Amino acid sequence: MIIIILVIGISLGLLVFSFNGSNEPNISESTKNLVYIPSNITKANPNILQGSGGSSMITTNIEDIQHKIKYTIQGKVLRVDDPIRWISSNSLGRCNIPVTISIDNIHKGIIDYETFTFHVEGFYTLGNLRIGDIPILSDYDDKKCVVPVGYSPQVEIGEEVIVHITKGGVFSTEIFGTIYDEKDLDVLSSYYYVTLGPYGKYKIQNDFGYNENYPDGKLISQIQIESTVN
Repeated sequence: MIIIILVIGISLGLLVFSFNGSNEPNISESTKNLVYIPSNITKANPNILQGSGGSSMITTNIEDIQHKIKYTIQGKVLRVDDPIRWISSNSLGRCNIPVTISIDNIHKGIIDYETFTFHVEGFYTLGNLRIGDIPILSDYDDKKCVVPVGYSPQVEIGEEVIVHITKGGVFSTEIFGTIYDEKDLDVLSSYYYVTLGPYGKYKIQNDFGYNENYPDGKLISQIQIESTVN
């Protein structure tokens, strides 16, 4: 069994969200009958494990931080690479997983490539790591990267997605910690990630997008304008 407890900022534990669909257009009965099956990134790479847990975010609403979104991209997941491991300045084991998708539609931003790579962020253990009396990571292979369901987006190879993308800060070993392999410094020096983690990624089925905030689906046309500044 995989157990993860994450402390982000000063808050601890899982977030419980509700969705009020009163402002959403009517969704057809056939679409309502569609069962949303969350993605599982472990299917894409044997060096990744799925963990339980979550993080405290100031919001799970994309519109609240749309000014931070550089790209909104629609495409298919092509590849999920091996995790890149590094150690944060507070001695927490971290890992970045490069995910490459095709670029089928760009709803925000300009990209001149046929594919795009963003990073899914995860964690791994550095022994029996604790903050006070709280275990941070336990009960799994320390050579594998754990991606908590409530913290980072889950993807599967071949699935169609829409992702809101934010550019990460420049990686500095003085600020962020240390890396295991010098060759990874270039990859970590500047990378992209999904805005708001699992709430900035949609799984596309039958022209609707699904995630934990929208298990009943959201029109693609509405997802497209989430990242547009009012």
